Amino acid sequence: MRTDNRFGLKHILRAAGFLLITGILFVIFTYVFRNTTANQRRLVLSYQLEEKNTLDVVAIGASSTYRYWDPMRAWESEGITSFAYTCASMRAVMMETAIREVLRTQNPRLIMIDGRRFLDKKVNDTAETVRFYLDSLDIGANRLRAVQEYCSLYDLTPAQTVAMHLDLCLYHNNSEAIADPLNWKLWDNRADVEDLSPFYIKGYGFGGKVKKMKRPAGAETENCSALSERTEQMFRSLMEYCSGLEQDVMVVISPFIVKEKDMEDLNTLEKIAAEYGIPFWNGNRYFDEIGVDFDTDFYNANHMNLIGAERYTDYLSAYIKEQYDLPDHRGEELYSSWDEWMATYEKRRETIRKRLEKRIRKLNRK
Repeated sequence: MRTDNRFGLKHILRAAGFLLITGILFVIFTYVFRNTTANQRRLVLSYQLEEKNTLDVVAIGASSTYRYWDPMRAWESEGITSFAYTCASMRAVMMETAIREVLRTQNPRLIMIDGRRFLDKKVNDTAETVRFYLDSLDIGANRLRAVQEYCSLYDLTPAQTVAMHLDLCLYHNNSEAIADPLNWKLWDNRADVEDLSPFYIKGYGFGGKVKKMKRPAGAETENCSALSERTEQMFRSLMEYCSGLEQDVMVVISPFIVKEKDMEDLNTLEKIAAEYGIPFWNGNRYFDEIGVDFDTDFYNANHMNLIGAERYTDYLSAYIKEQYDLPDHRGEELYSSWDEWMATYEKRRETIRKRLEKRIRKLNRK
């Protein structure tokens, strides 16, 4: 008796089709229900708008990167193509994931890593703060690896691990997302230029406030302090990964009102980086070379404003151009879009500059 397999095959195909459609809808609604703040999701998504393999430098970090490294300023002064691949409160545990994401679409000559993320007081990562960056990632192998690494490092329970993987379980009642047209535009986790915040260009965020500061005495110490076991484990793991990359990697510390304990931690990190052959540039040792003015250049104790960021970017861009023999792309047809961006950038920069200068004058009258 002949068996007809067509009936069974039809059911298998229907089941497969149902699962495929369910999976696609699950991913779409995951993206729709996620948070969409400029400093978190949209700031990371803007990186996807860059033409593939056109960036010479990518700076990776949190606000201690995006308030400092100004890609358009580096283009204006040195012709360097770069991007600040950043997220508010990007955690130390996510740094390797960020590098992997960067290398999906770019092959930069230099990757600059925000070493301030490894200061001990900053690495007590909660699921909430880690999600600031995870919520921007495509659902896929890199995000899966990142979640597993975090859950293992911080000993999350199986239930907590599942919640970290399945965004929709956490955000399913996010009514604000449903009401926001932008969330629906990001159904595929892709942004358009018009979706981005007007005060972020190529990842850089203009700082328009000012606060007078005192030069930190803690920057002078040469002492080292013991890191926590978890901090050292994370940093060594990152350095080992970076030492195997084809790209040059450099740990960068943006200048801030550094306390002595922080400087001791940074000195320890520098010694560890040296073990792996990774250069370590600590801006807190170059206040005078950068030309830092503690009366005008800071937004608050941990961030520089537009004026400080210009000094910082001018000094560091000239330094890395010489150290890594970076090309000057100004005038090249392939990079004409950078010249087009300058008009937008200059208009926004001048708006912030006028506001900042007004605040400085007001501060000086007190």
